[in-house]
Amino acid sequence: MREIPWSLVFVSVSFLALAVLALLPQPQVVGTDETVSPGVLAPLPPPPANWRPVHSEASAPNKKEAKSLLINLQVSDQDGKPIPDVQISCDQLTAFSIGHIFDGQTDQAGAFTSSELVVGAYELLVSHPDFLATMPLELHLPEDAGTMQQLQLIRGCVVEGFLTGSDGIPRNHGSVRLKKHGEEQVYEIKPDAEGDFRFPAVSEGQWTISWFTNKLLEQDPRLSLTLLCQPGQSSKLQITIPTPDLRALSGGKTVDVGIQELPDRNTASPAPEL
Repeated sequence: MREIPWSLVFVSVSFLALAVLALLPQPQVVGTDETVSPGVLAPLPPPPANWRPVHSEASAPNKKEAKSLLINLQVSDQDGKPIPDVQISCDQLTAFSIGHIFDGQTDQAGAFTSSELVVGAYELLVSHPDFLATMPLELHLPEDAGTMQQLQLIRGCVVEGFLTGSDGIPRNHGSVRLKKHGEEQVYEIKPDAEGDFRFPAVSEGQWTISWFTNKLLEQDPRLSLTLLCQPGQSSKLQITIPTPDLRALSGGKTVDVGIQELPDRNTASPAPEL
């Protein structure tokens, strides 16, 4: 029997393998109708309609919302009546400093709304000349944003007046002191160039008002007066100090040295005719 050459067998097997490969089905992309050639990457399927990237505006901190954070205050007295014209002073607290942000006032309804602020800690000073001083109010944004902060101030007693010499001319010498009986509360102020002075509102009770030039000198009993202060009361005083004026010593009319309570400044003793 004649032997078949190995080269012929190899060629025949090669042709048979190519024919089998040609008859096999080509691979297709799952979920699409497009046929992909061998060796080419298939395109990714489209994302769902509600899909959002991880760092999109929806998931990142909303800068617009942060800027719109507001502080809302409602200020009233101990009887629940709104207080207009309350001074609001705001500082922002950080780890390294305190920065002043704004000043404002409550409206006629006792309400106050800040301008747009950012996330952080804030300290508010609330004051009114007719009410007792309060501790600063600390708020944190965004935790306290949108919440109406109800503040109650206690009405105090206002002590004010003016200083003149015995010649009737305004003076601003020395200092005026206000001290509460039985307590350590002491206020000291210096009259302005026109002789006017006004203490911060004080709590009810007995207070002593006095004038002095030097704390080490003996107090002139004529220049000391006890006041009974009540909430909402305003005490107006005229303090007259001795004045070594040559015109007064020459026979002109003078005002008696002392402290006099007045219903109004306009009722003060007229200046003497010199």
